Amino acid sequence: MAEASLVTMTAAMTALGESRHQGTGERTQLVDSMRGDYPRRIDASTMIAAPLTKAMAGDRMMAALGTGVLDLQPTPESLATKARNRGSRRKAKKAAK
Repeated sequence: MAEASLVTMTAAMTALGESRHQGTGERTQLVDSMRGDYPRRIDASTMIAAPLTKAMAGDRMMAALGTGVLDLQPTPESLATKARNRGSRRKAKKAAK
């Protein structure tokens, strides 16, 4: 039974992946409920439930619960960490060549 559910889920995810580029051919950043929703990657700093499982401030979670609006803009700290990691990977790749 679980195997059938996995096959169904895989087919649904594939269909979503194919349909997200319909129309203009470009992936949109805004989710439009009239065109269908699709899964997308978001920055870890925007995950509002993270303070429930990790030692971190719950400012974003409280703001989202208070206003009903989810802010998907990454924090400056997260962007700086990503840039630092990207630079480290570039250096390691160049050193490997």
